[in-house]
Amino acid sequence: MLKSLKKQNKKELDKRLNLLEALWGLTEILDDSFQEIYDYVLEKLLDLTRSKYAFWGHINESKDTITIYSWSEEGMKNRQIGDKPITYSIADAGIWADSVRKRKTIIINEYEKYDKHGLPEGPVAIKRLLSVPIFSHNRITAIAVVANKLAKYTQEDAEYVKVFVTSAQTIIERKKTEEALKESEEKYRLMIESVENYAIFALDPEGHIVSWSPEAERIKGYREEEIIGKHFSCFYTEEERRNGKPEKELELAAAKGKIEDEGWRVRKDGSYFWANIIITALRDEDGKLVGFVKVVRDLTEKKRMEEMLEEERRLFIGGPVVVFKWIAGENSIPVLYVSSNVKDQFGYKPEDFISGKINYADIVHPDDIERINKEAKLYREKGTPYFEQDYRILTADGEYRWVHDFTVIERDLEGKIKHYHGYVMDITERKRMEKELKTAYEKVRKTLEQEREFKLRIAHYFFNPIAIAKGYLSLVLEEGYSEEKIKRAIDAINRIEKVVHNVTKRGKIVE
Repeated sequence: MLKSLKKQNKKELDKRLNLLEALWGLTEILDDSFQEIYDYVLEKLLDLTRSKYAFWGHINESKDTITIYSWSEEGMKNRQIGDKPITYSIADAGIWADSVRKRKTIIINEYEKYDKHGLPEGPVAIKRLLSVPIFSHNRITAIAVVANKLAKYTQEDAEYVKVFVTSAQTIIERKKTEEALKESEEKYRLMIESVENYAIFALDPEGHIVSWSPEAERIKGYREEEIIGKHFSCFYTEEERRNGKPEKELELAAAKGKIEDEGWRVRKDGSYFWANIIITALRDEDGKLVGFVKVVRDLTEKKRMEEMLEEERRLFIGGPVVVFKWIAGENSIPVLYVSSNVKDQFGYKPEDFISGKINYADIVHPDDIERINKEAKLYREKGTPYFEQDYRILTADGEYRWVHDFTVIERDLEGKIKHYHGYVMDITERKRMEKELKTAYEKVRKTLEQEREFKLRIAHYFFNPIAIAKGYLSLVLEEGYSEEKIKRAIDAINRIEKVVHNVTKRGKIVE
């Protein structure tokens, strides 16, 4: 009896040593392929249980299918199974899948007494069977099945299978996780390096930089080796650092999960750029904060353009020029767009024109519409790129105002007119001033005409009598005294005296 007990103990010790060797072997094949690991596990399952057939399958999360990555070679031959892996429905599987359905180990030592229905089908004669479910976090993740041991399967066999396959499953899952992580990291690296105009980098929970992308170097100017380990506050302005803004943003990101902000940031060379930033908190499975990911986009050019456009818009909207976009037409002038300052300039709402409630042609003065249509037609036929017109339009309060219309013609590639872009400005005041200038000019012209007539009359009424008087006096000096010549000279002088009297007393140049 003692000898038998020693023999039994030795057999038990040998089985445990075999298990330890099998487990140790797992540690030596960690870098092998998945299929090599699967095949090793199948080989050791057959050895540990002294079975003829074995397979090891993985159960999906919904527990409705099983994927078998490795069958024992004997089973492959007899069941004529082709390429691996093979997927079966748990519902259609044979009694070997009861371990999944019932969530417990199934030991069948008299297989012929059970219903053989279910996948996989084949001519293999099963005598006895052991099916062990493998759990992970209370979920069945795999199943190990061995069959046709010479002796009966025992609970001890089930424990050996469970211990060994659970260890193998842990290694497989860890290997899959590591490879998935490695693949994910590689994809992440390639993605980060391929992203343009976005600086993407990681921070530790305190805000120190732990990763750096090529685009981050381009935008911020720091090389990876000189920025890793520094606090990300170096990108903020001195005033923001004094106010603790970098730390506050991390606090908000940690509390909310993600924050977005825009503001001036500082490059390595001290220059400023306008940045859009997104800071996302990273947490592990237990919810512990492990760091942050920060995405920075340089929007300096965009902001500069927006500011310019805003300034232009303010100047434009507050200015006197109203912009119209008209659809090409012969007589009607449908409005596609009109700037909002049309309300301030002419009293109409933009939507009144765009909706067609008001036809632009209807507000043009009746005396001007025919003229401007003829002019526009002439310009169109000549193929000119733009033209200018002055005409009157009716404002919303019923007043006609003069406008200057600078129209740009938009044509397609074939030269066909698509739209007119009109820049319309109220020139009523200019027209009034032009009229006043014309009136003033007429007054000046008349005054100059009167002055010229006055000078001519002066010459007639003054210079002629003076010339007569001088002539007769000259004759007296040359020919001697003559009463007739003296009398005529005196008459001429009297005429001059009379004209001077009328001018001074009566304001008229008459004798």
